[in-house]
Parts: sequence; structure tokens; C-alpha cells
Amino acid sequence: MLNRLDIIKSELRSFSPKEKIFVFLSMLSVFLIAGEYSITRPASNSIFISVFSTKYFPYVWLFTVPINLFIISLYNRFLPRLGCKKVFFTAVATVILVNSTTALFHSHCPQIIFFQFIFKDIYILLMFKQLWSLIHCTIPKEKAKYLYGAIFGMGGIGSIIGSFLPSFFAVHIGSTNLFYATIPIYLLIFVLYLLAYNKSCYGAQELDLPLDKKAFKSIFQSKYLKGILFLVVFMQISIALTDFQFNSFIERKIQDQDLRTEFCGKVVGLINILTFTFQFIGGFMLTRFLGVRRSHLLIPFILLGNSLFSLISPSFSVISYSLVSIKTVDYSLFGIMRELLYTPLNASEKFQAKAVIDVFAYRTSKAIASFIVIALQAFTITYLVSYVSLILVFLCILWIVTVSRLFQLEKAASLD
Repeated sequence: MLNRLDIIKSELRSFSPKEKIFVFLSMLSVFLIAGEYSITRPASNSIFISVFSTKYFPYVWLFTVPINLFIISLYNRFLPRLGCKKVFFTAVATVILVNSTTALFHSHCPQIIFFQFIFKDIYILLMFKQLWSLIHCTIPKEKAKYLYGAIFGMGGIGSIIGSFLPSFFAVHIGSTNLFYATIPIYLLIFVLYLLAYNKSCYGAQELDLPLDKKAFKSIFQSKYLKGILFLVVFMQISIALTDFQFNSFIERKIQDQDLRTEFCGKVVGLINILTFTFQFIGGFMLTRFLGVRRSHLLIPFILLGNSLFSLISPSFSVISYSLVSIKTVDYSLFGIMRELLYTPLNASEKFQAKAVIDVFAYRTSKAIASFIVIALQAFTITYLVSYVSLILVFLCILWIVTVSRLFQLEKAASLD
């Protein structure tokens, strides 16, 4: 750990004062974005189960696809015209509007949680994507391996601190009132983003991006980008299926909405603590000693072991462990490894093609998971959890094959 800190300090010394301020502001922004999500996500999850039950999870995932496509299409269309700062302001205003409206009108129209539940999984990725696109274009590739883990680690700290509120005070505050925390946090995030942008490599001059109407097509024309896309899809399908298993258990175990929010908050808190540890220590150790290619291979092997464990013993404790494990890996090791894959891309790919992968593909993958769950529900009820575990084993095998093929490409091999 000390060696890691010494290396980061050494790298920061080579930065100009302006670049150091940019890194600091970026870390604060990541801290707040992750912290807000840890406050509102458990509430959103618990309220949705109370209003609709877990049986509607596959259907809400399907609704995510057109909404996700609409938002990403708007983003890619208006980013070159309006610029990063105006688009970021619009995103912040929309997040505040949706969460505060949900808090105000939920008692009168409980069904409003349906849209908020969808939007929460889109806006968190969109906010991180906008910030990370700026980071990619500012921090040099040779310094990325040492700084990305530290930036992710600040998000881990924010998640841990943010999860305290729903974990211990949801019953006293009320689940819906947790949404009001979005207002002050996101106003501060907007201010920090503006300051970071002015300290970025673009300075006060707006980033000039070409109008790319073929962001989706460009991904499928590039074997490299397509490989990243498949990695993201495999991870998100695995998470969605594991999340479904977990929520199916918790719906039967805990009936009270606010108690369920507190329990989910504690689970999220545990995930955040483990994530923080892996972001600061595990990610650094992997990139330094294993390299990017072998680190990417390690991730599906870890999840394959968890899936086999869940298949053999499908109990609530095992499924809870699987959820904590897969989300910890996603937020830490997989997140760091994925971001490193974007470093050799050009500015247009980092801002626009990346948006398709990191936001649209991330949440659209849940639509695939929804078809899987709906199909299983139609044919079986008793062994649903076990069948999901069996599918997860198959996905991990495909994942391992995809990683192996991705790093056979000359461009990918140069990253290691």
C-alpha cells in the first residue's frame, strides 16, 4: 500500500499545477457521484419491490432499452453542437428533476417509481461516462495505470460514506425522502465539473468534436471496440441475473419496505468497502504484476467459481455472497481494466463510441437478461435460481473465450 502511494506521488510530481488540480477535482466529482448513488439506489430498489414486486424486474429491464437508446441518441446528437459543459448541465438538471419529483409525488402516484427505477441506472453511467471521457483526454496513457485506481478508489470512499444514510437512517427518514439528497450533491457536482473542465487539457476552450452520426456502426466495424462491447455485455447480464436471484430471496425474507431499504443499504455498504479495498490495492497489484490481458482473464474465472458455488448451494447466504462478489469486481477490478482499454482511442471514440458502450450497452444488456428470466419463469418456478446459476456458468465460459480473442489483436496486445 505504501509502495502504491509512493508511485502515485511520484507520478503526480511530473504533473503541472493545473493538471494536479484537474486530478483533485475529478476525484471529488467521482466521490460525490458515487456517494449520491449509494443513497438513492437502495431506496429506489426497495420502493420498486413494494409497488411492483420482483416479478416485474424483467419487464422494467425491457423498458430500459428504448429509454436508454433515446437518451444516448440525444447525447451523441447534441454533444458536438452544445458542447460538454451544456450537455453536462442538462444531465445534472434532469437527474435533480426526476429524483425530486419522485420524492414529492410518490405518495400520490406510487407508480412513478417505475420511471425513476429505470432512470437511476442510466444517469449514474451517463454522469460517470462524461467525467471519464474528460479524464481519458487529459491524463496521459503512461500515467493512467497508476492514477485510474486512485480515482476509482475515491468513488469507493464516496460510496461507503453515502451508504451510511440508507443503512442506518432509512426507517427514521423514510425511503422516499432519501431522494432529496440528490439536489445539493448534484449542484456541487456541476460546479466541480466546470472547474475540472477549465483545468483540463482543453482549458476554457470548448472541446471540438465532429458530428458522428454513426457511433453505433463504428463500434461494429471495429474488432477492438466490439470486443470491449462484448465484455461489458457479459458482465452486465451476469450482474442482472445475480441481482434477480438476490431480490427474489429478499422479497420473501423481508416484507417491510424501510427495513428492506436498510438491509439493501448494508449490503451496498459492504460492497463499497470491498470495492474501495480492491480499487486502491487489488487493481494496482493486478495491472502491475499480471498486466491488462491476464487481469481481464482473471475476472471471469473468479465469477465462474461463484456461479458454480451458487449452482451447488442456492441458498440466500450464497446468493448474497455472489451479489457482493460480482458487484465488487464490477465496480473495482473490471471498471479499472475496462477504462484502460479506452486509452489508445481517439477523442471521438472516447466521447461518443464510449457512450454507446458504457451507457447504452450497459443497461441494454439487462434486456437480454430479462428475456432469459421471462423464459425461465414460463417453464419453471421451483428451480429458477438454479437454472439462472447454470446460465451464469455458460456466460463466464463465453467471456473467457472473448477475452482470449480480444487480446490476440495487435492493438490490444500493445496495452499489456
